[in-house]
Amino acid sequence: MNGEKLGRFFSRAEIQDVVGWSNFFQTVPGVRVWEGGPPAYSLALSRSPESPLSTELDVINLMYDLSRFLKARTVIEVGIYKGACSLAIAQALKDNGGGTVHCVDISDAFFSPIAAAVKELGGGVDAQFLHGDSAAIAAAGKLPNANLIFIDADHSYAGVRKDVDEYWPLLMPGGALVLHDSIMWEGVRKTAAELFAAGLPVISLATSGGSGVTLVFKPLAKE
Repeated sequence: MNGEKLGRFFSRAEIQDVVGWSNFFQTVPGVRVWEGGPPAYSLALSRSPESPLSTELDVINLMYDLSRFLKARTVIEVGIYKGACSLAIAQALKDNGGGTVHCVDISDAFFSPIAAAVKELGGGVDAQFLHGDSAAIAAAGKLPNANLIFIDADHSYAGVRKDVDEYWPLLMPGGALVLHDSIMWEGVRKTAAELFAAGLPVISLATSGGSGVTLVFKPLAKE
């Protein structure tokens, strides 16, 4: 219940042995009712021995499918690195009929190539980039409300808790907040456990590399 035992899973997971655990849209019959998927250049940026800080392939696919499932038009990604998930989300927005992905990162090293790839994608998709402290950017009112928010930035408990507190109000009812590395990192695990204990709809999923991902859904407003 407090998430402490989840850390044992990470120490036993082998990315070479199992791939695709976290994306239930590809494993539960009848759930995935749409065509398409992330573009090849997005998948090529997935985690590998050469790029160990990138997002796992199954999580990239999950973010595409979750964006389609929610019929998202506005998505916020906090911590983008090389943009593997950013580009998968952009493709999903295009397939949804258009929208905007807002990319927030303390480093702007990869903003230009991601922006170029999204521009080439076309289809009514726009990418906005915000450089600086993620929690401060949200607190300053620089972001719109969103259908989907993906948080993969500061993994310390204080950092991820602050991000959740600042970004949760931006999440639309019926939307999902996604925490990456919620098995691997103690600070993210603890935050996910606290959200569950608060009575929110929470599901933590094992990922191919053992890092874990947690989905937190914002209940619809009662009529």
